[in-house]
Amino acid sequence: MHFFERTFSGFRYHHRYYFVMMLLSVAFCLISIMLITSEMIDQSAQSAFLQRLNSFGAQNKQTILLSTQVGQAHIKMMQITQTLLNRVVIINGICWLIGTALLWFLRRSETDALYLVGKSSMSIGLQYAFEAFFSFLISFIISVFLIILFNDQLIQFLTNANRSAFGHLLQEGYRGIDMNHAFQQLFARHLTGFTRETLFYYGGKTDDLTQPAGFLTTLRNGLGVIFVTNLGLVTPLSIIRKRLVMPR
Repeated sequence: MHFFERTFSGFRYHHRYYFVMMLLSVAFCLISIMLITSEMIDQSAQSAFLQRLNSFGAQNKQTILLSTQVGQAHIKMMQITQTLLNRVVIINGICWLIGTALLWFLRRSETDALYLVGKSSMSIGLQYAFEAFFSFLISFIISVFLIILFNDQLIQFLTNANRSAFGHLLQEGYRGIDMNHAFQQLFARHLTGFTRETLFYYGGKTDDLTQPAGFLTTLRNGLGVIFVTNLGLVTPLSIIRKRLVMPR
C-alpha cells in the first residue's frame, strides 16, 4: 500500500515532467498505431488484388507480370513501414531515456530520503517505473479515444496515402509501356466490376479493413521501453548514489 502511495504522490509532485512525457507518448501511440494500420491496409489491399486478378481466369503472361510487380511494390511498402515503425520506437526510447535521466537527477534528494528510510535500489527503481507506466497508460487511453473518435477519417486518410505511395513505388518498378500493354491484354474481352485504377485499391476504402490495428503492439512497445529505461537506468544510478550517500 505504501508503495502505491509513494508512486501516485511522486506522479502528482512531478506532474509537469509527466505532462510533457504524456504528450510525447500520445504522439508515439498515434504514429505507431497509424503505421501498423497502414501496414494492415496494404496487406488487405494485396489480398484483395490477388482475388480480383484470379477473376480473369487462368494464369497468363499478363497476370504473372502484374502479380510480380505488385508483389514487389507491396514488399517495398512493408519494408518502409517497418523501418519507420522501428525508428519511432527508437526515438521514443531515446526520449524516455533522456527524460528518465533528467528526472532522476532532479530527484536525487528524494532518492537519498528513500534510502534513509530503508528502501532498496530495486524498490526505488520500481516506484519510478510505475509512475512512468501510469503516465503512459493515460497517454495510451487518450490515443485510443482519439483514434476511435476519428476512425473513419483515419482509415480514409491512410488508404489514400497508401494508394498514392503504392502507385509511386509501382511506377518505379516497371517500364510504363510494358505495363500498359499488360493491362490492355488483361482487360480485353473481360467485363469486371472494377477498372484499372481500382484494381489495386478498390473504391474509397479497402475491402476488409475498416478498423485501426496495432493497439496491443503499441502498448507492448511503449511499456517495454519504459521498463528498460527505468530499471536499466534508474536502478544502477540509484545503486551508485547509495554508495555515495551511505558509504560503509
